[in-house]
Amino acid sequence: MVEKQLRIMSDVLGAYVPRGSEYLYFCPFCKHHKPKLSVNFSKNAFKCWVCDTRGRNLWRLVRKFGDQAQKHEWITHVAGKIDLADYDLSQIFQKKQEEPPQRIDLPPEFVSLCNKNIPMQSRNALVYLRNRGVTKEDVIQWKMGYSSQGKFKDRVIIPSFDAEGYVNYFVARNVTKYGMRYLNPDVGRDIVFNELNVDWYNDIVLVEGVFDAIRIGQNAIPVLGSTLREDSRLFQKLVLNDCKVYTAFDTDAKKKEMRVIKALLRYNIEVFRIDTVGFEDVATMPRSVFRGRKRKATAFNDASSLLVDLINTI
Repeated sequence: MVEKQLRIMSDVLGAYVPRGSEYLYFCPFCKHHKPKLSVNFSKNAFKCWVCDTRGRNLWRLVRKFGDQAQKHEWITHVAGKIDLADYDLSQIFQKKQEEPPQRIDLPPEFVSLCNKNIPMQSRNALVYLRNRGVTKEDVIQWKMGYSSQGKFKDRVIIPSFDAEGYVNYFVARNVTKYGMRYLNPDVGRDIVFNELNVDWYNDIVLVEGVFDAIRIGQNAIPVLGSTLREDSRLFQKLVLNDCKVYTAFDTDAKKKEMRVIKALLRYNIEVFRIDTVGFEDVATMPRSVFRGRKRKATAFNDASSLLVDLINTI
C-alpha cells in the first residue's frame, strides 16, 4: 500500500527525499526552496516544517493539488471508498461560483472612524467600541464607521469587502440603549464577510457574529445566520480551498455548531471545536484565553469514531 501511495503522491508533488519512515517533498503551500513538507504514509499525516501547514489525511493533498486521474487513482487504490467528497467539487459547486458577486453602497451618512480627526458626534461610537474591548487597531483593520443621522442613526457600521475590495454587506450596531441592536441592509447575507482579508491557506475560525470575529482577528469569519448551508458561498469556499476549520460558537448554539461540523465532515474537511464555556460569547473572551483554548480544541475527523457517532445522533 505504501508503494502505491508513494507513487501517486510523487506524481502529485514531485521529487522527494526519504527520511526514515517519512518522505520530504517541496511544499506546495509556501513553496520553500528546500523539501520541507514531511509526509508519513503509515500515520496518514503531513506537516511543513517552514509554514507549519499540517493535516491528518493525505487525501487532502491529493484532492487539492492532484489532477482528476490522480484523484481517481487515490480513491480507487488507497481510500477504498467513494462518497460525496470524492467527486470534482468545482463541478458540484459550479452554479454558485458563476453567480455575480453582490455589491452595495455604504449609507450616505457613513463617517469613517479611521480618520485622525473624528467628528464630535462620533464620540459615542468610540466610547461604545472601547467598552467592548475594540482597539484603535481593530477599528482600522475592519474599516469601521459611524452614522449620526438617517436610517442608521447612532450606529457603528462595520463593512464587509469582497475579494476584489468592493463592499458586499455591512453590519450596523446601535450604540444607544434604544431601538433594535442590529439594523442591516436590505440585501442577502450569502457572502463571505470581509473576504478581502481572508487567507484561505491558513486556519479559518467560524464564529456567530461580527464582534466575535473582531475579537479573534485574522481569518475569523462570522456565519451571519442560523446555520451554514452547503449551497452558501462561505461553505463552498471552505470546501474548495480545503481549509482547516475551527468553530467557536456561543454555548447556547451548540446544536447549530454541530450541524455545521457535520456538514463540513461530509466533505472531508478537518474540523476542530473550540470550547467557549464560561463566556457569554467569543467577543467577551480575552484573546489570550482564546488562543489557549484554540490549542486545546477538540478534533472531529473520520478517526474519531466516537465523536462522529455523536454528531450523527443530532
